[in-house]
Amino acid sequence: MQYLPININLTQARILIVGAGEVGMRKTLSVLQAKPKDLLLLDLISLTKEKLECIKQQTENNNFIFEQRNVADSDILGRNLVFACTNNKEINHFIADLCNQNNILCNIIDSPELSSFIVPAHFSHNGLQLSISTSGQSPALARVIRQELEGFITDRFDKTLKLLGKLRPLLLELNFNTKENTRIFRELIASELMNQLNQNQVGEAQKTLSKLLPSQLHNRIGDLLHDCT
Repeated sequence: MQYLPININLTQARILIVGAGEVGMRKTLSVLQAKPKDLLLLDLISLTKEKLECIKQQTENNNFIFEQRNVADSDILGRNLVFACTNNKEINHFIADLCNQNNILCNIIDSPELSSFIVPAHFSHNGLQLSISTSGQSPALARVIRQELEGFITDRFDKTLKLLGKLRPLLLELNFNTKENTRIFRELIASELMNQLNQNQVGEAQKTLSKLLPSQLHNRIGDLLHDCT
């Protein structure tokens, strides 16, 4: 099965998660980090004090609701994303059918073939986010690969990412074509800039930026390097 890897902005999204077991809780905490407009969690079993405390630490602006009951059609309709995380195949398939009939994106824990999306193993580090997927074949292996990559990703990328994040809007304002913008960014990344930033070699970093950036941005090099060396 082929998937398109995308990152979704959930700030205006209405999310439903059915099932508050181990997987459902992981999904809940992960989704809440993306600050959705609202999230409804349903389960027939009440949440423990520990689970409620974990959720409370992630919520803001009353965007989370837990209700101890069965899922109904009205819970699903009008949602942007739905996660079926129960251990009941009949309920999960009911959710999948209703979502697919109404073009609602759904993730079905026990049936990737019924899901319109899957959630890759992922982690974030100071603005850098990596996702690893096995296309639903083995989430366990994806987690192992994620853990190995976490050990590789260190603070060495932080300063470069911060500088490039400040540079991008400035470069786009110059209205160069995409090919030219791509060339500039690739040359910066292939240069010694990251090593220079990590070793606090301000003068050398200035030289690199002066050499590779268009002349229109030379007067912004000081701003770009601020807090990045």
